[in-house]
This record gives sequence, C-alpha cells and structure tokens, in this order.
Amino acid sequence: HKTIYLSIKLAKKHCKLFFTPQSLTKCVILLWYEFKTEEKKMRINSTSKKAIAILMAILTLFSIAVMGVSAMAQEINYDDPKYAVWGENAGERRDNMLNNQFLKEAVDNKNFSAASKYLKILLDKCPAASQNIYTNGAKLYKNLINAADTDEAKKVYIDSLMYLYDVRLQAFATHKKYGKDYILNRKAREFYSYYPDDREGIRKIFKEAVEASNEMKGKYDLELISIYFAELCTDYQNDEIGAEELISAYDAYSPAFDG
Repeated sequence: HKTIYLSIKLAKKHCKLFFTPQSLTKCVILLWYEFKTEEKKMRINSTSKKAIAILMAILTLFSIAVMGVSAMAQEINYDDPKYAVWGENAGERRDNMLNNQFLKEAVDNKNFSAASKYLKILLDKCPAASQNIYTNGAKLYKNLINAADTDEAKKVYIDSLMYLYDVRLQAFATHKKYGKDYILNRKAREFYSYYPDDREGIRKIFKEAVEASNEMKGKYDLELISIYFAELCTDYQNDEIGAEELISAYDAYSPAFDG
C-alpha cells in the first residue's frame, strides 16, 4: 500500500490537470530520470522500493493520461456552434484547439521552432479564436528577439511582432477589455522599445494609441499622452518637427488633464 501511495504521489508531482503529448512526454522523462537515478543507488541483486514506486508512477501517469484524454474527447462536442471560431468543421476545431495548447507549451518549454509552426497554423486558420494566440505569440517573438545573433534576424522578429499586433487588431478591435485601445497601447510601447530611432514611427503609433483610448473608453489615457508629448518635445528640440505640430498636440490633449 505504501508503494502504491508513493507512486500516485510522484505522478501528481509531475502531472498537470490536462494532458497533451508534449506535457505527457515531459512528465515521463522526469519520472524516468528519477527512476534511473534511484536505480544507480541499488546494489547488485537488491531491490529498491522507491525505484519500483517510481516505475509504477510512470504506469500510473499513462493510465491517468489515457483516461483524461478519453474523457475530454467524449465531453467536447466540436460541432457545437460555440467552437465555430476554431475552424470550419469538428476535426479542424479539435486540431486548432490542440494547436493552441501546443503553442503555449512549446513557448513555455522554449521550443521556439515548434512554437513558430503552431502560431502560423493558428494565424492562418483561426486568427479570431482566442486572445491567447497573441499572448503566446508575443512571448515567442520577444524570446526570439532577445536570442537573435544578428541585427538582420532581430529586425525580422521585431517586424513579426509588430505584424502580430496588426493581425490581433483586425481580429479583436472591438473587444471590451482587450480591444483596439489595449492592442495599440501595447504595440506603441513595444515599437518604442525596439525602434527608438524611428521618430516618425513613434509619433504615429503613439498618436493612434492615444486616440484609440478615447474612442474605446470615452476618455484619454493620461500616461500615453504624457509619453507622446514628451517624445514630441524631444523631436521639436532636435528639429524633427515644427512648433505648429507641438502646439497642436498640446491644444488637443492638455484639456484631458483638467479633471
């Protein structure tokens, strides 16, 4: 009984509430590593109760996974209209929902090659299915940007990140919480971070973000206005813009600070 209890405990230690081929593989590898580590401690012709328990945990994990996947497959009716955003038919919806989960796991596990493939599939087949596609896609490109070993590669990934925001805007512009204002706010800040020397681009994207905040929420985002106006002042001092543009922005947005 103690052996069975330990096997279940180890399975829970490495097991998540959901199962996919990647998470299952990861769990099995971790358990097998513990088994081999314990096995090395065994003396010849001796038996390690813990080693046996770990091996049983592997079998327990497989059993739980099979039951979990089977139950999940039976419970989800992919023909239900609420899943229509994931694809044109039940098979495509199932595949894309799995691809969305695989994307998250690939990003979390830093398997960026696999993540890029899943992201492309999701953007091609169901760009309006979930905000998580873009959350994980942004994580993917930021990691690739940080890991880029050439300026050319880095620029490609930055451009891909900006494109991701554009696709997200097309799909979720009207979303109440994470709509146009949120998306352009995030894009403006990322653009500023990665392209600090593109002064015209910074002015353009921040103005769009400021206007979107008022359009979606009925009031201007004061923090965005402050950043935008500070950049305008910098550009005016460096002769990038004239006084007319600076004064025009001040007249348009300063009333927002009057309370």
